[in-house]
Amino acid sequence: MALRPHTLVGALFLSCLSGAALAGDEPRDLGVDGEGYVGAQLEVAHPVALVKAYLGDADKAMRLAPEVLDADSVPHGKCAKVSVKAKGLLRPMHYVVLRCPTSVGYTEQLLESGDFTAHNVEWTLTETASGGTLVTVKARTRLSFPVPQSTLTKVAGQSLKATLKGMDKDLDQQVADSSED
Repeated sequence: MALRPHTLVGALFLSCLSGAALAGDEPRDLGVDGEGYVGAQLEVAHPVALVKAYLGDADKAMRLAPEVLDADSVPHGKCAKVSVKAKGLLRPMHYVVLRCPTSVGYTEQLLESGDFTAHNVEWTLTETASGGTLVTVKARTRLSFPVPQSTLTKVAGQSLKATLKGMDKDLDQQVADSSED
């Protein structure tokens, strides 16, 4: 059976992302919920206010995802309109999201893209009994070219876990650097 060019490009794009997970302990995989969102979760040692402030930098937060090459945001009311360039196999992929704070974290809603038909992300920050933060991130992504949903779901889950690990590592470094001052 011959693969159509778009299917091959999509599969190869996703295989590039599949190596994005970082080595070491993995955040918890939440699987796929009833609305098609893939989720991951990680408890970090930092208080909710610090994590929310850290994630408030839209450009930095978007660049946590291993597939994001660049992100540029402009204020849009209480939200930020973020233009993103992400890894693709043959060329970078582009999309624009509206990233807004919520009472419990952040949301990202796709505004425009020729490469994606859906890209919605929910960040939820919950205080833990130890004073840390349980960070839950869920994403629903659909590409504009044919890719098996099971493959996209697997790769999205790996990306979310790598994103959480990168955030935790960067937060730890940021706190360490500020305590040295």
